[in-house]
Amino acid sequence: MIVQTALDQMVKAQLLRRQSTAEDTNLGAGYVFKHALTQEAAYRSLPHRQRSVVHRRVAECYEQLFAERLDEHAAMLAYHFAEAGDQTRALSYSLRAGDHAMAVYAVAEALLYFDRALALVVAGCPAIEEQLLHLFGRRGRALELESRFEDADDNYALMERFAVDRSQARLELAAVLAQTKLRSFVNQLFDPVEGRKLAERALALAETLGDRRSQAEIYWDLMNQARFNVGQQEEAIAAGEHALEIARAIGWQEQVAAILNDIADVFADSGRFDEGNAALEEARTLWRDLGNQPMLADNLSNTGVWRIMQGDFQGAIVCFDEAHEISTRIKNVWGQGYSRSVRGIAYWQLGRYDQTIEDFTIGSALSDEAGFLIGQVLPRIQLAFVYLELGCPHLGLEVMQRLSHSIATPVPQFTPSLSVVLAAFQEISGLAAAAGFRGSPDDVDPMQGFWVFNFASLSWIVRFLHTGRLEEAVAMCARHIDVMQGYNIVAFQTDARLFASRALVQLGQLTEAREQLSTARALAEGVGQRRILWQVLPLLADLTPDTSAAEALRAEAAAIMADVRDQLPTEELRAGFLALPDVRRIGLL
Repeated sequence: MIVQTALDQMVKAQLLRRQSTAEDTNLGAGYVFKHALTQEAAYRSLPHRQRSVVHRRVAECYEQLFAERLDEHAAMLAYHFAEAGDQTRALSYSLRAGDHAMAVYAVAEALLYFDRALALVVAGCPAIEEQLLHLFGRRGRALELESRFEDADDNYALMERFAVDRSQARLELAAVLAQTKLRSFVNQLFDPVEGRKLAERALALAETLGDRRSQAEIYWDLMNQARFNVGQQEEAIAAGEHALEIARAIGWQEQVAAILNDIADVFADSGRFDEGNAALEEARTLWRDLGNQPMLADNLSNTGVWRIMQGDFQGAIVCFDEAHEISTRIKNVWGQGYSRSVRGIAYWQLGRYDQTIEDFTIGSALSDEAGFLIGQVLPRIQLAFVYLELGCPHLGLEVMQRLSHSIATPVPQFTPSLSVVLAAFQEISGLAAAAGFRGSPDDVDPMQGFWVFNFASLSWIVRFLHTGRLEEAVAMCARHIDVMQGYNIVAFQTDARLFASRALVQLGQLTEAREQLSTARALAEGVGQRRILWQVLPLLADLTPDTSAAEALRAEAAAIMADVRDQLPTEELRAGFLALPDVRRIGLL
């Protein structure tokens, strides 16, 4: 009755308002404060012990009211139990709140809850090994998704210290394995030497514990360490196939999909495209079935790249568009950067220079934000070649100079590509800095990976043409074509055939030049490679004795050139394009 009297007095004083619909035996349930400031003042007037009681009552009421939807209210429950001094339940609900946020891809919000959980543990809140595995594992993954790789590494190092202090072998294995993984994928911490040392430690712990799941992950990491090192594709495939065998044997479908996703690239670099295609398709089905949106987006972008290599540019764009839609919806910057970067390649081949430049520019900027090294490097190399193609090599040089100054990549396979492309653009621009370059065309190895080989090889060809080393240019073109034919890649033979024809014309080998141009034209028409056609057709017209046939070729070239001119986004690019010798000879204004 004392409580009821107090409530009645507060209503008369217009501090509280009765809720006429309230039917609850709990006296407080039928009243609300008329003003938030009144509520705050009432709360602050309570002694600390009574505040704790209030928070506990609120939390327990929430547990009863929302027993079927606790995950949705886990954040509120964690707060009230923490204020009530019940650290154990506060920890449990903080973890649930983090998981709930992760499930809807609210990664930044999830980190807030995992950070609160970590603060409780560091302050001495009792936690069983399963909770620590959950906390450090999920918190680390959230940091990785935010591209905060150094923070993730610190998280796993702290996890290892907890494990050692508590003599918890499973926790130690998980910590070492997580640190291994950070050094096995392309990010700022990539380090195959340190990664292998960590993998060996993890493997010893996993074998002692009989942990087959961890063994599958470790061999997957070893595959990726070798995959991103020059000339270790066979080692990568062996490790990947062993990882796949273990994952299949224990029925771990998510890990099977992850391994398939990555081993497909290794198959590609080894020229085993049928096996790579099969791996990607199986992985994509698994990711859809598992509902893993970030990895489905990654797989779609990988698949799009494969379609580009096979000459299916429109099909590739379909994949990239879906990958970008998923990544945007779940706020995955890495996935957005990847899908935009590689979509630019497809648009480039189709002669859509406006979209190409936009995708390469935005994709590389998003990759900067995400810390995605491949997306930082390769789109910019390709953008430099786009500018060269459009008659603006100085813009390409600017791109490469900024890239070389901003990227200190730890990935060995990128080194030859970056250095030779920069040297080529320096030489074209007449800069003496190119004299400091110590590379050799013999350093260009297909085992470095398809894209690295492609642009390193083309850079040497461009340098040879620019300096009049025509026989070397022809020989390098022949090697480039042989590699692409060995891979059964149609689209990326055409650049080398175009460059070879230019060298052959200067050497007076006109029949051979016409053969190269005719083949390049047929290949480009077969896959809709308009960026090659506008360059090939004028040269082919010059070598065509039939006047009417030659004029038809020039007319076709002029139509494509006009389309290119009209879509270029700046006056500087249009001026550079219109000043190209072949464009001038066609008479395009």
